[in-house]
Amino acid sequence: MSTALDKYSIDITQLSVGKSQISFLVDNFFLGQYKLLEKHKGKGVVIVHIDKQGRNIMVNLQTKVLLQTMCDRCLDNMNYELQTESNIIFSDDLSPNQENNPSKEFLHPNESKINIANKIYEDIFLAMPIRFIHDKKTSNKCNQAMISLLNAYSSTPAKIDPRWENLRKVKIKT
Repeated sequence: MSTALDKYSIDITQLSVGKSQISFLVDNFFLGQYKLLEKHKGKGVVIVHIDKQGRNIMVNLQTKVLLQTMCDRCLDNMNYELQTESNIIFSDDLSPNQENNPSKEFLHPNESKINIANKIYEDIFLAMPIRFIHDKKTSNKCNQAMISLLNAYSSTPAKIDPRWENLRKVKIKT
């Protein structure tokens, strides 16, 4: 079955023993294929270093992506650069001492392609911050008009209804 992300596959039958390198483009199409990334735009590259030793294939993914997203503080558009690196070992070895290795994946003997789209997604998603905020060190600063507005609304203490204030006096026995 063919999918939209088949172009992120490595044909291991075409690889010669030893080291090789492939690169993949990460773009809006790729980001749109994943629910948690679809609100972001971006462009970048993944450089895949491959070391094939028989049926053991060591893969190093170096991802560099420039995301265009929204600042969570001022709501202005901003660019955020992500750089990640990860290693994966594909092997048809099922020895018990390798089962708990999170960077090792089973490679079925009849498998001819390795799709790394999900690995690229994981690297990007795990490198993303919880909140995107303009960097204070660069010229990309938050919109001052929006920050002033936020400060004006957040500096007003919330008044509690006196009927609910009495609940603070209630002691719960445990």
